Amino acid sequence: MPARELRAVFLDLDDTLTEYPGGFGAVLESVYRRAVSAGAPADGFDRFRRAYWNSTCGLWAAMHAGTISGRQARLVRMRRGLEAVSVSDDALTQRLSHHWDDLALNSPDLRPGADDLLGWLRGRVFLGLITDGYADLQRRKLKRLGLEDRFDRVQISEEVGTSKPFARTFRLSLEAAGVAPVEAVMVGDNANSDVRGALGVGMQAVHLQPGGPVNTPAGATWAGDLADVRRLLEEALG
Repeated sequence: MPARELRAVFLDLDDTLTEYPGGFGAVLESVYRRAVSAGAPADGFDRFRRAYWNSTCGLWAAMHAGTISGRQARLVRMRRGLEAVSVSDDALTQRLSHHWDDLALNSPDLRPGADDLLGWLRGRVFLGLITDGYADLQRRKLKRLGLEDRFDRVQISEEVGTSKPFARTFRLSLEAAGVAPVEAVMVGDNANSDVRGALGVGMQAVHLQPGGPVNTPAGATWAGDLADVRRLLEEALG
């Protein structure tokens, strides 16, 4: 990281401070196994998954505009995934959506080094969380993991009406912290949403990528794990 005065650190939540056993794809795989047991085709997972993820941008735009709730968006995503495998069943859609909620809430664990990093940062800088997602699930997840009181500010996309990588998302957090972009760093796993988004508004950025700096954008600093993140921040903070 460049040696600049650092007054604020912002962190992503999912796949940065937390990790899903088997990856987040395992959540959808578990959901689809239940769909198969209810009559969905055994060979339909790829179609289900594509339709589910392809619906994300439009539904999240509607959610951030306030025209649908996060809960409604989750139901529509599940319905579209099932329709892609010729299943139309409102009761099944509800059951699978609840199963997805349960897994998304209860599967992730803190990454090794997360508790240590947050404890070390608290009081040294303005410490913020910038997470994209559904407000009800993200708030409950933070509480379950003991993170709800670890930050000076928690920003969830559904609550503020904007998500990463849009510039407004980062500017809202910068304004809340009262710092200039060059005085802040964003730490996240997603090269586009977390890293390029932050760099685009003039922030510093650390790309957390255990597999190596293969996709780390120019101008960002790579970290292999949260211990690396702490080391980089220690150097930056002096």
